[in-house]
Amino acid sequence: MPSYLCSNNNGAYPLAKLEVLYNDDCPICRREINHYAGLSGDDVTFVKITEQSAADWGLTEEQAAKQIHARSDGNVTVGVDAFVSVWQRLP
Repeated sequence: MPSYLCSNNNGAYPLAKLEVLYNDDCPICRREINHYAGLSGDDVTFVKITEQSAADWGLTEEQAAKQIHARSDGNVTVGVDAFVSVWQRLP
């Protein structure tokens, strides 16, 4: 089954769009996210941390920069769990 689909007893359905808040000032983070962005197509939106984008997630820039954050359908994951959310949407 393609990574952008989930399954349940009623068959396959698309995963909700994923947003990822990441630290573009970190060269390692930027390189990794650029790699993921090239693979993910339209399944994932990558958002650079700014004062406004962090506030939109209920975070300060400092809090947001400490770990990667991902959200889909109002559910937020942080750190390794956020990476897993991204990896599930990659081919």
